[in-house]
This record gives sequence, C-alpha cells and structure tokens, in this order.
Amino acid sequence: MLSTAELGGSRSLIESHSFGSPQAHIDVVHPIINRTKDEVVGNVLLTFRMGMLQELLNSAPMLDAYVEIRQPRKNGEPLILAEGREAQLAGAVKMYTAELEGTPWQLLLWPRPKVAALGLPSSLLFGLFGGALLLMGLIIYLCHRFLANAITHDLRTMIKMVQSLHSGNYVKHAPRVMLSNFSNSIETLGNMLQMLSSTLAAQGDAGVGRVSPSAAKSQGFKIVEIEIDSKMGLSGGGVKVAEKDDDNRHPSLPGVEHSGTQASSGAPAVAGGDPDPGKKISPTIFRAYDIRGIVDQTLTEHAAYEIGRAVGTEALTYGQQSIAVGRDGRLSSERLQKALSEGLKSTGREVIDIGLAPTPALYFATQYLSSSSGVMVTGSHNSSQYNGFKIVINGTTLSGDDIQKLRHRIEIGDVQDARSKGGSERQLDLLSDYVERIAGDVQVDRPFKLVIDCGNGVAGQVAPQLFQSLGCEVVELYCEIDGNFPNHHPNPSQPENLADLISAVKEHQADLGLAFDGDGDRLGVVTASGEIIWPDRQLMLFAKDVLSHTPGSDIIYDVKCSRHLEQVIIAHQGQPVMWKTGHSFIKAKMKETGALLAGEMSGHICFADRWFGFDDAFYAAARLVSILAADGRQPEEVFAELPNAIATPELFVEMEEGENHQFMEQLLQLSTFSGAALTTIDGLRADYKEGWGLVRASNTTPALMMRFEAETPQALARIQKQFRNEILEVDSSLNLPF
Repeated sequence: MLSTAELGGSRSLIESHSFGSPQAHIDVVHPIINRTKDEVVGNVLLTFRMGMLQELLNSAPMLDAYVEIRQPRKNGEPLILAEGREAQLAGAVKMYTAELEGTPWQLLLWPRPKVAALGLPSSLLFGLFGGALLLMGLIIYLCHRFLANAITHDLRTMIKMVQSLHSGNYVKHAPRVMLSNFSNSIETLGNMLQMLSSTLAAQGDAGVGRVSPSAAKSQGFKIVEIEIDSKMGLSGGGVKVAEKDDDNRHPSLPGVEHSGTQASSGAPAVAGGDPDPGKKISPTIFRAYDIRGIVDQTLTEHAAYEIGRAVGTEALTYGQQSIAVGRDGRLSSERLQKALSEGLKSTGREVIDIGLAPTPALYFATQYLSSSSGVMVTGSHNSSQYNGFKIVINGTTLSGDDIQKLRHRIEIGDVQDARSKGGSERQLDLLSDYVERIAGDVQVDRPFKLVIDCGNGVAGQVAPQLFQSLGCEVVELYCEIDGNFPNHHPNPSQPENLADLISAVKEHQADLGLAFDGDGDRLGVVTASGEIIWPDRQLMLFAKDVLSHTPGSDIIYDVKCSRHLEQVIIAHQGQPVMWKTGHSFIKAKMKETGALLAGEMSGHICFADRWFGFDDAFYAAARLVSILAADGRQPEEVFAELPNAIATPELFVEMEEGENHQFMEQLLQLSTFSGAALTTIDGLRADYKEGWGLVRASNTTPALMMRFEAETPQALARIQKQFRNEILEVDSSLNLPF
C-alpha cells in the first residue's frame, strides 16, 4: 500500500487488510506534501482495527433502513466491512448504491417500504444518510487530531536526527517516542546514522564529511530539498537529501572515502596463477542455480579467484562498482572468500565484506546498500565437504544460462584486468540492522516458547537473537557454529535431521520448533507433538495470510508441492502457479509475474509482501510465528485445519555426476504413465485422480529426487508401483528407495 501511495500522488489511500482474521484492520495512508514544489516527499500510515468501522456504524443515527459498506474484489464475492441491523431488508426492497469517494468501498442502502414509499429520490436518501456518515467522519477526525500531536512529535524527532548529522554534531541517544509504531523506525534510523557518522568521522581533519550538492550531482545523485513546515517547530528551513536517480536504496556518499579501505595488491590469492585462465576449472561446478563443488577437488581457491574475476567483469557490464561478499561457517569458507575477493578486486571492484553471515543477510545487503550485487560463499544445506557461491548481479540471482556465461568468460579469458589500478575492500557488519529490520516489520501478539535448531550452521548468528527480540522464549539447539556439522546435516528437508528438534520440543514443552539449514535460507517446522509441517503446508498458511489483503495475487510453488496447495490458493481467491524447483528459478518467476509469495518444498520461502522477494528463512519463520500468535489458538489447532495427505519426504537415488540428467532425458522419451496428467517443466510429475508422483534430476547433488502423495496408502502404493515400473524400464540396476 505504501508503494502504491508513493506512486499515487497527493491523494489519501484507505484499504482493509486481513479481512476475516483476528488481525483485521484498516490502513489509511496520507501524503506529506512539499507545497513549494507540489510534490510528495513521504507518507504517514495510520492503522485502525476493523471493528471500529462497525462500532461507528452502530452508533450513528440511522434511517429506517439496512446499510452495508462493501469492498469489491476482482474475483469472488465482495467483502462486507460493516453492516446495519435490518438485514432482512436486503433483497426484499429496492437497493441504492454509491461509491465512497477516496476509498475502494461502496455504500449500499435498502430503505424500509414506508421510507421508499415517500417517493424520495435516491440523491435525497443519500443526502439524509450522509448526515449519519458525517458523525462517523467527525469521530475519525477527532481520532486523527488526538494522534496528530504524537505523530508530529515523532516525525520531528526523526527529522532532527537527520539534521544533526547534516550539521556535523550527531550523537546517538534514546529519544522519547510517543507512538510505539515509530519506535523500531527511530531505533533503526539511529543505528544507520551512527554507522554513517562513524564512517564520516574517520576522515579526520576532513571534518564530519558534509557532502556538497555539486559533489553529489557529479556522482549521479539528485538533490531533493524538503521544506520543513514552521508549524513543526523546526528551524533551519529545510534539509537537502542526496538521492540516487535510479535507486532508492542507501547510497554510498559521493566524494567520501570509506574507512578501513584496503587497496588490492592485484596479486592472485593462489600462487602461480594459471596463464591460461579457466582450463583447469571443473565445468561440473557450474550448476543450474549456483556454483557448487567438493572443496579442493572440483572447487579450489584458484577456481574461486577466477570466478571472482568473471563476476566482477559481469557486474561491470551493469555499472555495478561495489559487490557485497559474505560467507557461512564452513571450514573452507574463509579462504574461498579471500580468493574470491582478490578476483573481484582484480577487476577494479570495491568489495564490501559483511563477514560471517547467513545468505538472507547477503541478499539484504544487496537491497540495503548502494550496490545491488553480491556473492555468498556457502555450501548451503549440503554436507561439510561441499562449498560454493550464490551470486546476485544487479538485483537478480543468477541461474541457468547466466551461470554458464560466467564459465564461458573464464574459459576464453574474457575478464576485466584492473590489477595495475587495483580495487578496494572494506568491512561492514550489518547483522544488527538486518535483525532490526525484520523485528520492525513483524509483530508477535503473544509470546511463544520456541526450540531453534541451527544445525551448527551460520543461522546461529541470527535466529536466537531475532526471536528473543520478538518476545519469544528461546531454547537453543546446535546454535554454535561448527563447520564439521557434528550433530546432523544442516538440511531440514530430511526428517532424520529433525529428530533431535522433535525430542527437544517435547522435552521443553515448547509451542513450536524451528530448524534452519547451513546458510539460513531454508526453514523447517515441527509442532509441540512432534509433527513435521512441511513447507508446502507452511505455504498454505502464508498464502491465506497474503491473499486476505491482496486477493487475486499469483502464488508460486514448485513441482514438489502438494496438490492441496493449489486448492487452498484457489479457495482464497489466489492464482496458483506451479514452477521449476530452485531458489533462482522461483525468484525469477516472482519478478516475471509480480507474485507476492513463492516457495518450494525444500524450505525456500520468498515474500515480496512487505519484504524484498528473496528466500529468507528468518523472515518466513517470523511471519509464521506472527500469524500463529495472532490467531489465538494453539499452533497445532491452526495447522490441523490445513488439508493434508499421505506423502513421502524427498527420496534420493545417488548417481555419478551428470548421469541424473541423462537418465531424465531417457525417461521423458520412453515413459507413458497412462491415465496421468503429465507436467514436464522440471522432471516428470504425473497427477492421477487419487494422488501424484514426481521424479526429477537434482540440481544440487548428482542424484534423482522423487516424491509421492496420495489420499490413501493403497493409492500411494499404486502410484509408486507405476513409477517403479517406468523407472526400471530405463535402468533396471537402480536401487529405488520405495
């Protein structure tokens, strides 16, 4: 809604959200206008509980009539936001309708026959009824006036904080906040200003680093002057803000060198760099949606250096000067990051090292910083001998042909060589900003007791702190970072890796258990009784929440998800879209369709509703806890309402590298699967009346992946038998896990 307001000019917007749920409310967005230039410079958001509209309608003096306030929907019946007491008149007498100006709502009136018999024109009827609505408007106006001083105070506080940095005397403190809604924003602003102030102060005699308008303009920034209303009691007349023309993220300040900057020596991280680049790098590490291999076998430090050169060159073609780099807790990640960074700097790039951090924090950096490119050094959910790179360039996570393009650059030596000039590198810790941003977006109405299993992965840096900040009691399980993963593989999509979490949830009598994979972008969930809530059922709950305020939206899910997910999406006025497995493919499809929610069975959940559209297990878990807390019932009761079926987890048949893709080509040519509806966008999915089965080539490990779902055990056995026959017809030597 705020995004719409930013594009919508000077008119106020009003919408209802989460209709029919305990968190139902009405949002009003009113623009803040620079009257001198007649432009919108910001918006104020006010939230009212939905019940207030009904209470106002009940208290208003009414004609002898039945009244409804409705919100039309693109698909399905309209939402009735408030209604009068004479419901028996609806449909029995003539109805009058009118649009409520400035809202998406309609007013409907059914007068009693004795009123209609007066022969009054509809305009007069609405004129009389409008008097009643004036009372409602007066009450809302008084509420607005009551809040005005508090809102003005907190906005004034935020403007003064920015002014103090501009004048060179910013000192972080804890200002008085009158509205709790502003507290997180003011705290986050304070942290950002403190970090920026420290960076500028490090310039020594150069002063606090005030940036002149001419310097800003020379770097492609535009200057926006915000006039400050004298009624707010602020002196100074205005604030000048440097804003990048093509980017509304936090810009690097023009004309100011960053502290801690190190010039690149230009020397490769690997001694004796190969004069024939790329010829000794295994092509098998360039996979469908990332780069991944076995450390010191297919993935070496030299390979990391060459990949850095290719990524830096590709980023240059998009005008990307800075590249954020992070790493997970694997034993090999730090040295691979160093080699990668040297390769990036050899192309003249600035490396922003965010250090030990989960993958969602790296994605957050590409949204939060001036650069929209980044590389995460991670083996994700795989075992300890694996490592790799997840790559974002110009806001897009690379996959498929774009990954192969990097390989091609390396093989032909098509890379930028700026070693004589050198790049630069600086360190930046943004984990606290990342946690605060999630905590500021998500509200938890009642505290839960949670057991959090980070599988000794880097998620231990974030998850306990985040949920404690949301008011939950946290029991930590394997939250110490250990790249050997001594307790279990960091992969919550496999039930054996959730066994310890299930035991701990029962032992501590917790409300819920949350599990994260090795780099924090996959989520696993278990209930108090130990039931695993697989990601496709999590998506059902998320879809209901998102569609409650954005009916008609696309919801994307991968080929491994339950067919019941499609039914839930349709039942809540959404548009189901099945797509390929893989975080890169899912995110690309989100951009293509404008979907607000997407996810896959492996646990990657992407929210573009109030979030940035990348896969983020921490944000997804926080939204889940928020939804469950707002419901009022125990989490198990909420999950019990979601449709379920008899289903297997992901089943794997290991093969040699590349054999899985060859096998799928043969299966698609030779199989029949009579009586089934076939989907072949990613492997082969056969849907029958009573269930479905899937076989596909994994893109993360050399294996076939299979999954089955049916309404009864007998139907499941029949579907598995059909798949067994078809698969063994192609290769009778396979040892199938079903």
